[in-house]
This record gives sequence, structure tokens and C-alpha cells, in this order.
Amino acid sequence: PVSFKYDVNKPSTTIAVPGQPFYPLSWQGTPLSGTALDWAVYPATETKSGLSKVEIAIRNGIGDYWQGGSFNPAPAYRVVSTTTLDPASWTYPPSNPAGDTLPTWTDDESYTVDLRSTDKSLNVENLVTYVFKFDAQAPTTTIKTPADQSYASAFTLSSGTYSEQTSAPGMQILVAVREPLGSFWNGAAFVSYSAATCWRPATIHVSSWTFTDAALAAALTLNSVPRTYEFFVRGIDGAGNDNRGAAQPTAGTGSGLRVDYFPPISGFTFPANNTALSGGVGPITGTADDQAGSSPKGVGLKEVFIKAVQIDSVGTRRYWDGVGPVWPLIDQGFNLPTTLGGAPQTVQTFQSQPASIDDQNFVDGYRYEVIARAEDLLGFRDPVYSTTTFVVDRSTPSAALLTPVNAAYLSTATFVLSSGTFSEPLVPPGNIAAGLSEIRVQIEDISDLAVPAHVIPGGLRFWNGTAWQGTAISTTAAVHTSSWTLTALPPDWIRLDSSPNGRQYAVRVFGTDLAGNTGIFPNYQVSRATITFDGTPPASSITTPPDGLDTTSLASITGLAADVLVNSSSAGVRAVYVSVFAENTGNGDPFAGLYYNAAGDNWLPGVTWNPTSFVPASGEWQFNSATINANLFVGSYYVINSSAVDRAGNASPLPAASEPAYSRVRFLPPPSVTAISSPVSLQF
Repeated sequence: PVSFKYDVNKPSTTIAVPGQPFYPLSWQGTPLSGTALDWAVYPATETKSGLSKVEIAIRNGIGDYWQGGSFNPAPAYRVVSTTTLDPASWTYPPSNPAGDTLPTWTDDESYTVDLRSTDKSLNVENLVTYVFKFDAQAPTTTIKTPADQSYASAFTLSSGTYSEQTSAPGMQILVAVREPLGSFWNGAAFVSYSAATCWRPATIHVSSWTFTDAALAAALTLNSVPRTYEFFVRGIDGAGNDNRGAAQPTAGTGSGLRVDYFPPISGFTFPANNTALSGGVGPITGTADDQAGSSPKGVGLKEVFIKAVQIDSVGTRRYWDGVGPVWPLIDQGFNLPTTLGGAPQTVQTFQSQPASIDDQNFVDGYRYEVIARAEDLLGFRDPVYSTTTFVVDRSTPSAALLTPVNAAYLSTATFVLSSGTFSEPLVPPGNIAAGLSEIRVQIEDISDLAVPAHVIPGGLRFWNGTAWQGTAISTTAAVHTSSWTLTALPPDWIRLDSSPNGRQYAVRVFGTDLAGNTGIFPNYQVSRATITFDGTPPASSITTPPDGLDTTSLASITGLAADVLVNSSSAGVRAVYVSVFAENTGNGDPFAGLYYNAAGDNWLPGVTWNPTSFVPASGEWQFNSATINANLFVGSYYVINSSAVDRAGNASPLPAASEPAYSRVRFLPPPSVTAISSPVSLQF
């Protein structure tokens, strides 16, 4: 007997791969696959003979058939490899027999896959067909905004273009933003890179895209210095082609946006603040910096403008209009251009332009303010303007000598302080002076010019404050509110001269103000006093009462005084003084051992010198007292001494007995006189 199966049911197949309408480049070389099944419509009454083969035909866009190694117009069905399972699975390649390869899929070309199966009863399946397109090209994306390394004051949007030859549904454009230290924006903060969160979706238009993010814009406003943010764009088409990939973007391959909303700063280099000038005010110079030391640098300077203010002594403010000559009362704003120097994005210099303001516009006697305003290329201006304040003073201060006066005489003991006054001219109508800087005093030994001449020891004629030296020099005096003093004077004016009387010294003084206006030794704006040394005290003598006699009154004491010429020089007597001493002779005088004080009409224990009236022309002096006689004790002895003082301060010493300035007298007033008035003598 013969057994057989009667099978009228056609087998069936499915195509799993390809199973989507578009495939990317990465799919190239992926085997085609699916399932095959021989089946019975009514399994209870029917049987199936089983699969015999599964065949595949692959047609390209022009209808050619895949021959296992190439395309050819001749129809060709290739037997695929199947498993023995039921249902079976199939793949292609491999083929049966082996040897077939997959086509090299061509970009932007559609392919048709026809599949049929045959069972052992030779039932042939109707064709199962799937059409797909191979897309081997990722989209092209570009960033137009921000332009690479461009500057902006804030983040508004990023935008660009894209192109895609094969437009499959599901196109994506993603943007990643990197901050300078390598973190990436995840929509809320800058964090370590994550492909899942750090690629932010952009909005896709017909051929362009835009990316906005309010949170990112807000985060970029919190910077303290300019910072660079790098934008990366990534395109993924509907087929899955990715033009960048999910790996962390490499720094330097994106488009840098330099966010700079920081204003520049400026400052003056000339004139220096709180100074005074006698001239040469222009050009006014300074520097301006738009974060040249930060990374990135600031966008750079656009311009620096200045304005100038003139202020008088009562605070009236006037503003230079660039024309003059009058400074208007109305604020002219920042109206004076400057010239920038130096390379962009460095600390640049600026300089006023002589056509708008120059030295001759700054009048003597005013205080001036010059204010600068810098602006960068993004329009930001420094919020705190730099100001330099200075005084223009072209007048030299004057200094005068109070001690010594000209033609004065001195002795070592009496000249220990030189002093004087100073003043600064106030030039109307501004009436502002620079202020005094210093007083210089020069002391020169000019004794070689005296008559007779004296020797200058070693030729060292100038006093430097501590010693004599040969070259001209001066000493700085102590300055007070309106006066000056100098104590660093020579301690010895004799200078080893065996006969120093008549030595002469020139004392010169000038003032220098803060603007540099100054006198110049020996005679420009200099006050001078010539002083002469006199170390010999004057002599005095007592004329009345004469020494050794009795006197009836001390109400008038007289004498002579003279300052003898030495080396043809004499200071001259300035004053004569008298002392009256009550000797203690044991006669009961209550004032014995004391000195008479004419000013208080009393007696004091110490030597008391009473002034006299002195007549320089005659050399006579006289002491007068209406009350002294009432303070004398009859029969007491009184020692009278005179002492003369010259204009150099030399005073004659207390004289000894028998010297002309010494007189010892006894006070014996005349006896009382009585008379008989009645009866009249010799009358009857």
C-alpha cells in the first residue's frame, strides 16, 4: 500500500526584518529574518505536509533582483535558511545553498522584499511583500546663534539650520550647553554630563531650529565675571541616524557664547586725585578696563568720555562746554571725547583731546573735577564714575621772617628759634589756593663779606640743619596754620673765631605750595635777613648817687651805658636795669637782705632788676621812683647795681664793688627843720 498526505493549504510566512519603513546606516549588514508555517485550516480533519522551502526576492529601486551577490533584471528568488521548528524561523543570509550575501544598501533608495514559502505538497504561498527605504545620511545641523565666540549680555535663544535629504518622521534636534568648568545644563542646573538629561530638545521648523530655556537664561544672570558657554547641536533623523552621537561633546567643537553684562571701569593717571598743579594740566590721561583679566575677557571698550567741572571758593560749579572761554553753569554731561590707546580687550589708556579741552582752559585759582565714563561694545557703562580732583594754582606763596629781623644782632645764647609767617595769593574770582607744601630756610655764613672780613672755616658756609657744609643747602621748617618755625639752628655762631664780633649771616626763606610754585635761593620770591654776631656785653656806670657817699634820696638814680665797638661792630644798648639791695647791718632795717621791686613797690628776696629810661643818642639812663624813699630805712646802706643789655641779648654781669656800675650809699635824709613864728624875733 501507498500512504500519502493530501494537503491543499498553502503555507504562510511573515517578515520581521525589515519591519520599519526607514533604516539607518547602522542597519547596514543586518540579516533579514522572519517566520514560516505550514498549517491546516481544519486540524481535526486535515493534515499538513510540512515546509519545503522559503524563498526571498529583493528588488532595488529600479526593479532589479538580487542574485545573491549583485542586482540583475532577471527575476530571482533566493532560498533562505530555515530552522526545523514548527513554526520555523528563517534568516537571509545564509542562503540554501550557502554563498549569498546581503546587498550593500544604497542611501535614499527604496527596496522591496518579496517572500513566499512552498510546502511539501507543492502548495506555493501568495507573495508577502514589504517595502522600506534605506537612509544612510544623518541630518546636517548648524548653529547660527550664537556665532562662535560672540558676546552677548544675556542668553535669549540658540538657533540654526538643518537639512535632511530623506525625511522620515520622528526628526529630533537636541542642544547641549557646557559651562567653563565642564558641567552641562540639565534644564535646572549645571551638572555632570548625562546623555539622557543634558541634550535638551529644540523646536524644529521647516529648515531651521530654535532653542530657548528661561531657566538657563536666569542662571546666566548670576555670574560675577564674564563667562563662556559652549553650545552643541545634535540631529537625529527618523531613521535613527545621529550626526553627533550620545557621547559627551568635546570642548571646542561647539559654538561659544561669551556672556558679558559687566560694565567697564575707568580711572585717572593724570592729574592725580587731590593734587595741585601750576600748569600742564593737559592732556588728561587714565586707563579703562573691561574685565581684561578675566576669562573670557570682557567684550572690550567702545569709548571713554569725560566732563570737566570748575569750582570756586564758595562751591559754585561750572561745566566746560568744549568751546569757552566761560564755563557755563549748566551741566554739559559727558561731552568731551578721548582717544583710546592700546590693544582691544586689554587695559587701555585714554587721553583727552586738545581740540575739546587743554591746559589753557584751566584758569588759576579754581578747584577742578574731571569725571570719566567708560562704555563697552555691548553698551554697558561704568555705574560709578571715576573722578580726579585738583587745584590749578600758578601763584607763588610768600614767606616772611619775624625772627630774626633784618639787621638784627645775635649771640649764641639768644638765637635759638627762627620763625615767620607765610601767605598764599588768592586769585579772584576763584580764590582757591593750592595750599602750602613746605618752608625752606637757608642760613649762610657771609662773614667773609663783613668789614673787617672774617674767615669761613674750611669754606663751609651753609648750614644743613646739623652741620656746616660747602655747597648750598637749606632746611625744612615746621609749618603751622599761618606761620613757621625752625629750631635746628647752629648751636655756635662763633665758629672758632677768636674775635667773633661782627661775623655776619644771611637767613633766607621761601615757600613752596602743593602746585610746585616756589621761590628759588638766593633771591627769587625770597625773604632775607642779615644778622651780625655780637658776643660782648655792653658796659654801664652809675653817676648818681656816687659810690661811698650818703644820699638823701634814691628817687632818681642816673648813669651812662654804651656798647663798645669790637671789630667795628656793636649791637648797641637796648636797655639798662637797676637793682637796689638793702644791706643787713643790724640796725633794725625791716627790709635788710631784700631787693626793691619798683613794679610792686615792695621788697623781694631775689635779685630784682628794675627798668630805666634809656636815651641811645646820649647814652644816659635814669631810674625814677616816687615811692622808693618811703621804703628806705634811715641810716641803712644800699647797694645799687646797673646792668645794660644790648640788642644781641648780651647782658653786663653783676658788678663788683668799686666797678663803675656799683654804688654803695647810706640813706640819710635831711633833719627836720623847725621855726618860731610868734613872737617874732627882736620885736617888741
